[in-house]
Amino acid sequence: MSLRPVADRPAIDPRLAALLERAGDRVLVLAPPVDALVAEGRRQRQRRRTTWLVGAAAALLVLLALDVVMGSPGQQTGSPGDPDVAPDGMRLVGVGRAAIAVPDDWGTNRLRCGTPIADTVVLDIGDTPLCRAARPRDVQSVRVLHGSRPVGFQADGTVGIDGEPAERSATACVGGVCRATVYVLSDRAAFTAEGPTREDVDRLLGRVRVLEHRIAVPGYAGVAARSRGASDDAVYADLRDYGLDPRVVLREDPVAEPGTVLALRPAPGAVVAPGTDVQMVVAAGPQAPGDEVAIGVGAVDPERNYTFLSDADVRDGASLTLPEGSDVWAWADGRRAEGMVARKRGESIVIDFWRNGPNWPTAWEAVLPGRTELTFSITVDGRRVDLGTVTVDIVPADWEWSDRESGDGDRGADRAPPWVRGPTPRDMAVGGVG
Repeated sequence: MSLRPVADRPAIDPRLAALLERAGDRVLVLAPPVDALVAEGRRQRQRRRTTWLVGAAAALLVLLALDVVMGSPGQQTGSPGDPDVAPDGMRLVGVGRAAIAVPDDWGTNRLRCGTPIADTVVLDIGDTPLCRAARPRDVQSVRVLHGSRPVGFQADGTVGIDGEPAERSATACVGGVCRATVYVLSDRAAFTAEGPTREDVDRLLGRVRVLEHRIAVPGYAGVAARSRGASDDAVYADLRDYGLDPRVVLREDPVAEPGTVLALRPAPGAVVAPGTDVQMVVAAGPQAPGDEVAIGVGAVDPERNYTFLSDADVRDGASLTLPEGSDVWAWADGRRAEGMVARKRGESIVIDFWRNGPNWPTAWEAVLPGRTELTFSITVDGRRVDLGTVTVDIVPADWEWSDRESGDGDRGADRAPPWVRGPTPRDMAVGGVG
């Protein structure tokens, strides 16, 4: 606005004023198009929103593509934090730098005839006895294998675990058991998870990780089984390849060929520091005729509960307590296995009538309450060599085991008939049988 007095402003030409009035009369003034303006504004906002959504979707696809390549929490990328440290309430087991976290209360090789009978991690079990065992419905397990991919494994995709490539199979559910496998390429380690649901399997395999500064002791049973003889060189080299320091200890063994690895200490699967000493127990070969045979005794009660006695148990004079109707059998292995016989003293068990059975005539049926002693022997140069005696106590089928309290308040042994001196069925551990 001008600040000059009105009198100082120049006058408007009367002809210009008349021209403007005539032009205004010719111009048609309409109401503003409010509805059209609002609609156009909405269309502009919709275009901007669509453009934003398309851009966001494209960005998400890029992230998902990277996630598939690098792995995601649902695809075994390893746990956040230090992969060398197990979460609270868990422990690590594995092969080399590949490991998995399992609950502390899980057992190791809690099997019956190769079938998990409780929550367990299964590793380095070697050969297993042939028999039929039912898997409880809610049992979860993880099998750890070392070497080539498991038989029947078919990769459904590649995932990343702590920066290392791995293959995973699709989850398959058969007979109430779901199963899937992750194979870590760098350490040739396979982790097979089994559980009642797909969610259980995914959760278990989500705990696979690749260690940074620690090593899991590799197994030896598979190498020993494949070698069918001396396996110490292969196992020794395997331990060295993983940065561990193997030390050989010889032990006499009646069955294994000299040079066969019998045990590792720390045990396979244990997570240790690089450079840790690992004791290799290696068969040195038998020293006497009695050392050229190994004896085993098995038993199963009417409820299909199994128990087994090792060669050491037999030679130490072990005892069994079983109900009527149970089956008992013995077998031998080693150079002098065919010459093994059993002498029976007692009438509570009788020879099984199944003459075509795999253990006949060293197979018996429990028919009467009482005690029977089985003494196993071989013959060397016409002379009998006794190997050990097993005492078998048979109790009535309807015998009720009851607890009694010891003087200090702790739970004592089960009551048993007066002739019984061995462990009762409640004392006999079934878990851990391979």
